Amino acid sequence: MSPIVSRIDLTPEHRAELSPYFGTEGWWLIPQAELPGFVPPSLRPKIDSALVITAPTSTGGTYYVLSAVRLDRKERAFDNDPFGAILHINGPSTEGFFIHHGDWPGRTEAIPPGIWDELTLDAIGDYFFAIAPPGKRQGSLEELTVPHSGAFRETVAAIRRKVDGVESDPV
Repeated sequence: MSPIVSRIDLTPEHRAELSPYFGTEGWWLIPQAELPGFVPPSLRPKIDSALVITAPTSTGGTYYVLSAVRLDRKERAFDNDPFGAILHINGPSTEGFFIHHGDWPGRTEAIPPGIWDELTLDAIGDYFFAIAPPGKRQGSLEELTVPHSGAFRETVAAIRRKVDGVESDPV
């Protein structure tokens, strides 16, 4: 089953936040305070940190994916609903896409009962921090953990389906 894709319009301010990532490749761990402006206010408190993942497109642009794992209290799980956009040579796209209900390994992780009993929204970082490779805050695409590499591939594929109107092979 294909994921549900939600399209959002990117304001000039949102596009300005994405522009510095043009031409980059790799991943960067960012704290909640550095989440881009397009992340809805209702979602921000559920995200402790996220990975920004970028890679070149075949046409000279850059894929941008925000792999943000959020706390899903209803499901008692950590869940990844990534966001993606294309940064073109002449600037970021005017639209971006949130990917919901994807199906890749590690997309949803149940919270163990012992942790759930102690978990408060203010203490997410005590138990969970975006699953970056230990001790690293940035790195290459090859170093991505399975949940984030899956989020990247799924998001790029969804972007290609929406933009091109056809299935394509993600990076």
